[in-house]
Amino acid sequence: GVMHWAFDTWFRQDTIGLRRMVILVREHHVYPDRIFNYSFWHDAGMLSWFAAGASAPLLGFAALAHGAPGPARMALAVAGVTLSLEIVFMFEFHKCGHRVQRGPAVRLLQRLHVLLSPEHHLAHHGGRHDTNYCLITGIADRTLGRLGAFRLLEHLVQAMTGAVAREDDREWTKRHANRGS
Repeated sequence: GVMHWAFDTWFRQDTIGLRRMVILVREHHVYPDRIFNYSFWHDAGMLSWFAAGASAPLLGFAALAHGAPGPARMALAVAGVTLSLEIVFMFEFHKCGHRVQRGPAVRLLQRLHVLLSPEHHLAHHGGRHDTNYCLITGIADRTLGRLGAFRLLEHLVQAMTGAVAREDDREWTKRHANRGS
């Protein structure tokens, strides 16, 4: 949720090193079902760089710490691998929140709030893309979102830098929303 918020709110399509991801997010706002045109390998390949960056500190510390391996190092290793896999599979999990046809296992996981439900995520696509950022479970929406953390961060960043939240997203949406799918 925090990563999606950052892409929606601050990153521009000309951001060096993030261009493909920003364009994919912008396109998804205008054409939500296009995510089904991308294969798992496309998504996982793009997300693997984020997964490596996020999990490297945990895995590095677990592997390089001095002393005998113990529960803390094992927990860091498990956390690093889990984080990496969640990021790599993030779009596949997110696609479950967009599928009209869902099997009983997916529907159960959605009722249990383990996977995002289409009803929950529609709030993000139905407006200005400034709510319900969580791509997998909705936990960030039910916690950080309800507490107003995203708006607070936006006000702080804007006060410190003068940047306007979602300015690039609104421009992109206006420019591309009326083109055919």
